[in-house]
Amino acid sequence: MKIKFVENDTIADRGEFIKDPEIKALSSITRVLFNDNKTKAFFKLYPFGCLPYSVEIVSEKVNNKWLVKEIIKE
Repeated sequence: MKIKFVENDTIADRGEFIKDPEIKALSSITRVLFNDNKTKAFFKLYPFGCLPYSVEIVSEKVNNKWLVKEIIKE
């Protein structure tokens, strides 16, 4: 998954009319929470547009790489 960060002001000014062929969807992300030894991470994605739900992501660091362990649709 590739992620491209867009400044908040850009989204506010242009809305869903961002003319960038590399952007397939817009979403907002919460801060990332880590456990004490920084081997697990938790965050939420809030998709813009027609999806009426958020997605909670649970990741775990295995062999120095972050793997998604669980995706919870809320």
